[in-house]
Amino acid sequence: MEEQHNKNAQLFFGIISSLGSQAWMQLGKIKNPMTDKIERDIPGATITIDMISMLKDKTEGNLSEEEKSFIDHTIKDLQMNYIVEKEKKDVARLHAMIELFETDLCLAKSLSAYFGEELDYNCQRCSVCIEKEPVKLLSSDLPSLDMLDFHDLVQQLTDIAESPLPVALVTRFLCGIPSPRLFEYKARQMASFSRLEAYPYKTVEKWVQLHNK
Repeated sequence: MEEQHNKNAQLFFGIISSLGSQAWMQLGKIKNPMTDKIERDIPGATITIDMISMLKDKTEGNLSEEEKSFIDHTIKDLQMNYIVEKEKKDVARLHAMIELFETDLCLAKSLSAYFGEELDYNCQRCSVCIEKEPVKLLSSDLPSLDMLDFHDLVQQLTDIAESPLPVALVTRFLCGIPSPRLFEYKARQMASFSRLEAYPYKTVEKWVQLHNK
């Protein structure tokens, strides 16, 4: 009986470790051993993490303390890293959209290229074609960010976070852009959430980079 119990424990640790390694690979944290390359698959990571969570639910009450601790820590570590990777992807998409509208090229042509299509001519109707200059995301009527107290604005968020706050997360918080981690922190209930939403994202991001130390 004890031998079978030990065998089952080894199988359990093996299954969770295998799924965990697969999820880390899908999150781009370790290389794919078959290709020796980093290959991110965020949707795939979601499924793998859900599978581990399902195994935790199905084995509830049948695990030793060591087994329970192992699967709990595996899920927590994967979920936190999933949130970070998803936020990186969201921020990259946001930057791409900002750069798209700040280009000095015809907006219709730029939008077509963004969605994988090619437009051979300028539309002659967008603001860039008419004004002959890029769209400007202005904040000239707003007070300088240097007049604000950075640490006072992010204090509530800093108090609840378990680790140093990434620049992207703080920027999203101040600009009022939701994310899974901000939802977890109940950031919408904080006084400074979306406090700087009237400022261009890049302006806030640069300001956060200067002060988030």
